[in-house]
Amino acid sequence: NWYDIHTHLLYAAPLKRQFVVDLEHTLVFARGGSIIPTRERQRRSSSLMKYDPFTLYIYMGRNGTAAGELYVDDGESFDYKDGAFIERELSFVDSRLTSRASPQTEDGPAQAAFLEKMKNVRVERLVIVGLRSPLGKAVVSENDMTREIELECHGSDFGRECIVRDPAVRISNDWDIVFS
Repeated sequence: NWYDIHTHLLYAAPLKRQFVVDLEHTLVFARGGSIIPTRERQRRSSSLMKYDPFTLYIYMGRNGTAAGELYVDDGESFDYKDGAFIERELSFVDSRLTSRASPQTEDGPAQAAFLEKMKNVRVERLVIVGLRSPLGKAVVSENDMTREIELECHGSDFGRECIVRDPAVRISNDWDIVFS
């Protein structure tokens, strides 16, 4: 399945269809089962976005799961070669969104220094697209603390979308969000 990233409309695979486009709209699709991190704040350059929060777009696959990765480095140097980066594996399985450190992540002084610089960068929004059933609440677990957060859902079967505004989870931490 494929989702139009602008309208979140679902298109069944294989996608054999003609679309009318103009110069104001770019046709872009996300594969069902993908988690795509974005930074949504408008800036004059990407270097000014360094500490901006992330939005995670979760496009549900046919089996109700999704997976993706988040990679961040300073964008300016070769310090990533010494371990100065954040790489997270993201998964949505059984109504649980999880962020864990990638196996490629190596502990060391360069990574510790980078984590300290990026410690306040957070996920500011989750957009879950293509849910088959509505969600009522979400519970965040991060750093041995648990809290309930609000979400809003709209749409109908196979077109349901839920938005979580400011789950306030850090990109550098392990965390889980359980939906029910």
